[in-house]
Amino acid sequence: MIRRIAIVAPEFNSYTAIHVPWRQIYEIATRLEPRGIDTAIITSDCDVEKFSNVNIINLEQKDIRNLDDKSKRSIMSFSPDILYWLGNPYSGTYMEKNKFDIPVVLHISSLHILPSELRNLSIGEVLQHRLQLATAFYPFNRVVSKLNTEHITGIISSTRTVTDRLVSLGVNPTKIITSPLFFESDLSADDVAASDEFVVCYAGPVDTIRGATIILEAVALLKSRGKSVKLLFLLRTDNPQRDRLLVENKIKKLGIVKEVEIIAGVLTRRQLANHLSSSHIVAIPTKYVWNEPPLIILEAMALGKLVITTSVCGIPEIVAGNALTIKPTAESFANKIAEMIENEESITTAGANAKAYVKSLPDWDAMTEWTYSTLEKFEKGDHLRG
Repeated sequence: MIRRIAIVAPEFNSYTAIHVPWRQIYEIATRLEPRGIDTAIITSDCDVEKFSNVNIINLEQKDIRNLDDKSKRSIMSFSPDILYWLGNPYSGTYMEKNKFDIPVVLHISSLHILPSELRNLSIGEVLQHRLQLATAFYPFNRVVSKLNTEHITGIISSTRTVTDRLVSLGVNPTKIITSPLFFESDLSADDVAASDEFVVCYAGPVDTIRGATIILEAVALLKSRGKSVKLLFLLRTDNPQRDRLLVENKIKKLGIVKEVEIIAGVLTRRQLANHLSSSHIVAIPTKYVWNEPPLIILEAMALGKLVITTSVCGIPEIVAGNALTIKPTAESFANKIAEMIENEESITTAGANAKAYVKSLPDWDAMTEWTYSTLEKFEKGDHLRG
């Protein structure tokens, strides 16, 4: 029986703990301790020894992919029975060198990008992320099959989409167990009066891959067609002054200064809930998802909001028909928003269906039980016996 679990979570800290994929890891860790399972999160970015009720082992080594001997000793000083490691499709390249005498299970929530998915990106975005995107092509895409190394006992993938992509690139399917979708929202809104204007909410960074430019250009298109829309731009950033200026310059060029309200910075959970609730619809026009689909999609749905998002990277699997998934283009979003403006009754119905769907998903407690039992399967080798 597993009694001690070390969770290797690069970049985990108090800020990333509310974002995927670290959020799930944090929720699991906080629930394992009360169940009598000693748990430690291994990172190099957290400056505390405990976070909530979870032990933190902060390594001196900054890049904790290729571990040095000192880092390995620090991890093993916790005497874990198993390592649960936040990885990615390319983790096999460094896990070949990270040998441990205990089982190592990877959590993979990010997708290896395919050449066909590059068409959603601009030339500038391709050049900006050229090192990551180069893996879409042969022979670089073959590095994914290195996940078959004997130093990786098994893999928990976050979605069927991730699993299918890994298997298509040569990963042994017997090493993979696909996680069900778990979700639990802590967002709670005050009674917020509905706006007389038709409000579309975007929540996220200024990053163009996340779709910030798409929604701004969609608003400009709507204005040119005589459609009145207010965009509530919730700009998540740790540098509000810099990123607000980027958005302001963009909306000036597009001629939509009066149509856009920018709220920059890191919001409290209550503030986020209130802003989402005050909107008619939530738009998340992401072009590509590096990790799991943004939590904001499910969080907005949990508040009864109709979400318009994109049909990329497994998002349709996550929303299961309870959000609108369209192409990641300004034209597509402008057309769909215009359609919703003319049919507000359908927004209410779709929002209610979205809320019911999210509320039906198993919660963090169920996720913890499933993850623990799955780690035990890997530890015992049961995954190889079906």
